[in-house]
Amino acid sequence: MKLLIADDEKLTREGIRDSLDLEALGISGVFLADDGVHGLETALEELPDIVLTDIRMPRMNGVQMAEQILAANPGTVIIFMSAYSDKEYLKAAIKLKAVSYVEKPLDMKELKLALDEAVETRRTRSTRMDDSRRQAKGQLGNPPHQLTEP
Repeated sequence: MKLLIADDEKLTREGIRDSLDLEALGISGVFLADDGVHGLETALEELPDIVLTDIRMPRMNGVQMAEQILAANPGTVIIFMSAYSDKEYLKAAIKLKAVSYVEKPLDMKELKLALDEAVETRRTRSTRMDDSRRQAKGQLGNPPHQLTEP
C-alpha cells in the first residue's frame, strides 16, 4: 500500500514517516507533500491508497484536496489531522467519510491505530471493488441464454 502525508510542517511530515514502522502496517511506499496543491499533484500521479493530511495548509486546504482526490480515485482512504477543533472542518471530514480525525499534537499510538484502521478499510474496499469487477465481467462474458440460441 502507498501512503501520502500532506502537511505544511516539515517536522510533522518527516516525523510521521520516520517514527512509525509503516512497513509493519503494510505500507511500502510513502510520499510527502508540503501543501494541498502538491498533495493533489502527488496523489493524481502516485495514486496512494491512504492520504494522511493536515486540514489547514497553504494554497489548498486538506478538505479541498481530499475532495479532488476522492473524485479522481474514490477508493482512497482519508485521515485528517488538525490542531484546531473547528466544527466546519469536522463536518467536512464526516461528509468525506474520513476514516479518522487525529488531533495535533499527534499521539503516535493514536496515529498508528488510525493508520491500522485505514489499511483495513482500504483492503476491504479493494476486495469489494475486485468482486464487483469480477461480477460485471462475468455478466458481460456470459450473455443470456436466449441470445445465444439460434
